[in-house]
Amino acid sequence: MSDELHWAIFDGNAWSPKGQIGTCTTSHAPALAVYKNALYCAYTATDKKVNWMKLNGSWSDPAQIADSMSSDAPALAVAQDKLYCAHRGADHDTKLYSVALTGNTWESTRSEISGVVSSLGPGLATYKNNLYCVCYDDQTKKLATQVRDAGQWKVGPAPDGSPQGAPALAAYQARLWCAYPGKEEGSSLNWTTLVGTSWRAEQDFPQHVGGSKPALSVYSGLLHCFHLDTDGSSLSWSTSRGDGWSQDQRTGLRSKSAPGVAPLADKLYCVYVNPSSHP
Repeated sequence: MSDELHWAIFDGNAWSPKGQIGTCTTSHAPALAVYKNALYCAYTATDKKVNWMKLNGSWSDPAQIADSMSSDAPALAVAQDKLYCAHRGADHDTKLYSVALTGNTWESTRSEISGVVSSLGPGLATYKNNLYCVCYDDQTKKLATQVRDAGQWKVGPAPDGSPQGAPALAAYQARLWCAYPGKEEGSSLNWTTLVGTSWRAEQDFPQHVGGSKPALSVYSGLLHCFHLDTDGSSLSWSTSRGDGWSQDQRTGLRSKSAPGVAPLADKLYCVYVNPSSHP
């Protein structure tokens, strides 16, 4: 069942819900990124097309990204003056793909990220001028890393955790941060960091949280992690200054999945799947 795609803005003090984005509906977490001082959103529509929109005062009409189709959430990140979208395929196609926007033009067709298969959507972020894609590997049941270097995807160092869901990525304080639903019961959200070429041992978030995919974003000098609370619909966040995570606080928003979050100017933007139409 699909739900409405909504958005909200945080001004540093409070969240302001802005309502539904057009008539957009989805069953998966959206992705959000800032490219050339504009906000871009990608999401998997009910027909499994990976669509994109741009915020310029109001949201543009959704349009498909190249020939991209998926059965899970996409990811967005900016690298080398391009906006990249990564996603798994649709239905039984568990290959990973990437496609890039240069200026105002998307590539006409997606490219395979070879070497890994995943039934879940990936995490995507730029670290040390290279684009990193981390995903759940269906074959090893662990996380796998692909790094885009000199125009080619190559196998990179992989975190040693045992996830039960899709990861989120963000670069913060000279480290690449990865958060993901943990495998151990009672510890349902874990995190680790990449320093240079080595991942640190995974750690637990300071309190039990829902086991859904998280979202990471840097805003106002802090790394923010968004996730669903234990009630399965309250969207909460915790923050890090680089030395662990704060206790959760609720945004006041309700969602059926992780949101897409990105900062623009002095505000933090959030796109989320509002469950209110299906209580």
